[in-house]
Parts: sequence; C-alpha cells; structure tokens
Amino acid sequence: DARPLPRLSHDELLDLARSGAQVVAADAARLAAERRVPLRVLGYDAAPNDERSGTFVGARGAAPPDAAALKVGLAEHRAGDFTLESGETLRDVRQAFRLEGEIDAGGANVVLLFHSLTGSPADLGGWRPFVGPGLPIDTGRFAVLAPNLLGSCYGTRFLRGAGHAKKPLAVTTRDQARLAALLLDALGVKRLALAAGGSLGGMVTLELCATRPDAARAAIVFAAPASPTAWGSAWNHVHRT
Repeated sequence: DARPLPRLSHDELLDLARSGAQVVAADAARLAAERRVPLRVLGYDAAPNDERSGTFVGARGAAPPDAAALKVGLAEHRAGDFTLESGETLRDVRQAFRLEGEIDAGGANVVLLFHSLTGSPADLGGWRPFVGPGLPIDTGRFAVLAPNLLGSCYGTRFLRGAGHAKKPLAVTTRDQARLAALLLDALGVKRLALAAGGSLGGMVTLELCATRPDAARAAIVFAAPASPTAWGSAWNHVHRT
C-alpha cells in the first residue's frame, strides 16, 4: 500500500506556495516577452471530420504555436465513443496523458494531477517543481499521472459527427472527470493516493471526488469553486473571443 503523503508544516507550505508563485511569474514573463497569450481552449470549433478533429484552433484558425511541442512524449488511451452531458457522442476518443513512475501491483500509489484551463500534461499540469525523487510528490513512492483534459488541444483528440463539426464543443467538468476515470480504469488504478488540481483542474478534481467518492484517499484543490460565478463565466467568455 502507498504510504500517506508527508504532513507539511506551515512554513513548508508557505515555501511551496512561494516556489509555485515564482514559476508562474517566470512563465508569465516569458509569454509576455514572446508577445504570446496563453492558450484559450473551451468553446473553439473543432476541425472538420478528419484526423485533426479535437485539435482546437484559435478564432483566426491558427493553431497555438506551442501545441506540437507540448504533445511530445505523451501516451494515449483509446476510450472509444464517449457521450457528453450535452448528448453529443464523440467518436474514437483518444486521451493523451503523461505517466511518471511505476504503478504498484495494487494500483493504489497513483497521484492524479489535473492541469488548468491553459495548462498541459507536458509539465505535469504545472506541478513539475514538486514532482520527482525526494520532492513532495516523490516518484520513488508514487506514480504520477497527468491526463490532457477533454477540450484541450495538447494531445486529446476525437471525431465529431457531421451535424456537430462546426458547432462549439460543449464540455463540462463532469465530462472531463468521467473521461479521466475511464483512463484510471484502463490503467488498473483501484484507488488514488491523491487527486489534485488548480483552477479548472481543481474543478475537475472536485467533480471526480463527487461522482466517485472512493476514487481517492485525499484531494488537494486550489483556486477552484464547485461551480463558476457569473464573474468567472464572463472572464471565460473574454478568453474565447
């Protein structure tokens, strides 16, 4: 059985928060220097019915400049057909994910990390500074799984029916949690040691715990409500336009 995560002191938690803030600030500065805007995903039209379906493009049809690089080295789970809460059925769904470390025989040592709206599994959903040998999420003890959420352009793809191909994709956090749960089943994960995420990733974490109460022994959620406020929805709309 996986051992419990170490209990951190108040000062250790503050140090983790400061480290995370430094990483975010550095990334923001890099994006600003390159005059790039973080990827905006939900609500974009998918490509027509071909191999690019599920790879979202911007309002002017240009793919994000970093999309190809952030898909390198990801594994793929073929989930088959998948019906969304909206009633639309996506065909040949292939969820991209990154797995680091070894899943134990009991399937109980997995830490599941969900990325944010603009994140990807390339850096384990933004958790890279905290994952590795001797770090808070020790890959000597835990297998770390970071899926690419449904609706993101960093690896997860699918086909849409002709009647839906030119309409915005209506994806919910429950859809994203359900697809992630199928990945857990396929990998033989019985119960997660930890599920965690921030922002959109935190909302998916909450949804996973709500719909599968026994899915994880523990959960960590940052900057995420159970449902978005009107203010948050307005900002999401700005991101899409």
